[in-house]
Amino acid sequence: MRKPILACVILVLVVGMVVLYKFQLPASLSYDEIAPLGDVVKIEYRHGGNGLFYETEKKTEINHLIQSLKATTYRKIKPNPWTGGGGLQLYDKENKKIIGMSFGPNQDIQINEVYFHMTNDINDRLKTFFDEFLIDNNVVKGK
Repeated sequence: MRKPILACVILVLVVGMVVLYKFQLPASLSYDEIAPLGDVVKIEYRHGGNGLFYETEKKTEINHLIQSLKATTYRKIKPNPWTGGGGLQLYDKENKKIIGMSFGPNQDIQINEVYFHMTNDINDRLKTFFDEFLIDNNVVKGK
């Protein structure tokens, strides 16, 4: 008689722990929920390795970045010391910076001073974007 009661108690405890764990995870957010509204018309970037300043107003490059960022969801995390400083700056048509972002290890990203973990691996998409963006035609001399 004790074994079935003990099994039921263990089952209830395990189910309770799983439910509590699920409710402890921060909610996943879409890119549209964390990025300010506004049309991005320019991207700027200072390359940390070579020091060159890159800039583009090409809609195809801008859309590639935005669509890549929309291909995942985000969970808020504690600040990651390896994420931050420099990075991409996105501007609207009034030349006002609307988004500043930098990438860190393990799918971590900082967007406007808030740290997130990207729930899907979009490294291949981002690599393709940077391969298209970091070209000689986008270098701004003297900046």
